[in-house]
Amino acid sequence: VSSRHYTIFEDNTITVDGVSYTVQEVVPHSATADPNHTVNGDISLVRVNKAIPTYYDVYTGDIDVSGSTRTEVLMVGTGHAAGTVTNSSYTWSNTTPRVRRWGTNKLDNDEDDIVGTYTTDGIEAAFNLTTNTTAYEAGAADHDSGGGWFLYNDTSGKWELVGMTLELSVTDGDFTSKGADLRGYNTWIENTVPEPATMTLMGLGAIALLRRRRQRRRK
Repeated sequence: VSSRHYTIFEDNTITVDGVSYTVQEVVPHSATADPNHTVNGDISLVRVNKAIPTYYDVYTGDIDVSGSTRTEVLMVGTGHAAGTVTNSSYTWSNTTPRVRRWGTNKLDNDEDDIVGTYTTDGIEAAFNLTTNTTAYEAGAADHDSGGGWFLYNDTSGKWELVGMTLELSVTDGDFTSKGADLRGYNTWIENTVPEPATMTLMGLGAIALLRRRRQRRRK
């Protein structure tokens, strides 16, 4: 699964754990093929030329976005490093290196649609060390579109994919990571993917985001 606005072409090469895969097909979300949606979402499926050793199922259960039991997610990716950092804001620059990172956050919203060229079911996670602290508090950075948001499913005993980064909202120094809520798209994904191991179900795109809490400064 990748964001639709992040351009991936057939014959592109993708490297996962040192192994190269060739993109054979890119399938954008289509509302006409999805009984649960009437508009196209910012989601694409990417087929590669051979099986990927590990892939992640899409989580289809409930999440909690309020109170002390908010659902915790693990975000992974290779976004740009921070540029200028002040007490009230962060900036990112394409001239900074892209580094693999991971971090955690708690979900705050599962009702808003993310509206751009496409309208997508959304989930949100605010970056706030005071009210939303997790062990490795993180938030999206520049060019993180398509990065996976995972949660641990106690029922299945597995890490599963619940969302992926689509955009970053910044208001008065407050940062909110906005992601696609993949639960509602699972029917379309299952109907489209005959061989899950050949699809990049781990969050492709600019595979994501982050920086650990110790790499952030308190606001």
